[in-house]
Amino acid sequence: MGIDSTSKLEVKSLKLQKRTKKINKSEEITTEINNIDISEYDINQKKEMNNQAVKHKKQKGKRKISNTINNNEIIKETKIIETEDNSIKMKENQDEEEINNKIIPPKKKANIHVINDVNNIEELHKCNVKTSKQPSKRQIKREKAEKKENEKRMASKTEAMKKGLNYVSKWKYARTEWKFEKLRQIWLIENLLDEISIPNDIFPTVLEYFEGCKGMAREQLLKKGMDVIRKVEENEENKNKVESVVYQRARRLLQALPTET
Repeated sequence: MGIDSTSKLEVKSLKLQKRTKKINKSEEITTEINNIDISEYDINQKKEMNNQAVKHKKQKGKRKISNTINNNEIIKETKIIETEDNSIKMKENQDEEEINNKIIPPKKKANIHVINDVNNIEELHKCNVKTSKQPSKRQIKREKAEKKENEKRMASKTEAMKKGLNYVSKWKYARTEWKFEKLRQIWLIENLLDEISIPNDIFPTVLEYFEGCKGMAREQLLKKGMDVIRKVEENEENKNKVESVVYQRARRLLQALPTET
C-alpha cells in the first residue's frame, strides 16, 4: 500500500508539471501573438499617417498652384484695367487740349503761363519769408540803430545840399544877401561832378562861381577834373565812359578854371 500511494503522488505531480508547462507555453504564445498584433497595428497606423501626410502635401501643392494661377490672373486683369484707364485719361487730356486750343488763342495762352509763373514765384517767396528765422532782439536793436544812423546821414546830406544850392543861388541872384561861407564852398567842390547833389540846371551857375577862384580851391578843382579825365582816357576799358556826366563835367570844369599868369 505504501508503494501505490507514492506512485500515485508521483503521477499526480508529473501531471501537474505537464499542465503548468502547457499553461506557460500557452501564455508565452498569447504574449507573442499580442506583441505581433501590436507591432502590426503600429505599422498600420504609421502607414496611415504617412498616407495622410502625403495627401495633405498634395492638397497644399494643389492649393498653392491654384492660388498662384488666381494671382496671375488678377494681376493680368489689373494691368488690363490700368492700361484702359491710362488710355481713357490720355484721350480726355487730348480732348481738353484741343478744346483749350480752340477756345484760348496763343497770345492769351502765353499770358496765362506768365501769370502762373509769377504766382508760383510769389508763393515760393511767401514760403521762404515764412520759413525764415525770426531775428533776435540784439539784431532788431542793431537794425534799428543802423536805420537811425542812415536816416541822420541822409538828413544831414539833404540839409547840406539845400544850404549849398541856396548859397550858390544867392551868389547869382541876390548878391546883396550873399555872404562867403567856407563850408558851403567846400561842399560845392566835393559834389561838383555829382549830378544828384548838383542838378544839371544849377551846374552852369556853380562853374560860373568857380571861374575866378584862386589858391587852394583852384588846385583842388584842377586835381579833381584831371583825375577823372586820366582814368577814362588812359584805360581802354573806360573809354565807353567818355559820354558820362562825370567826364563831361570834368572837361567843362577844366575849361572854365582860370589859367595861371
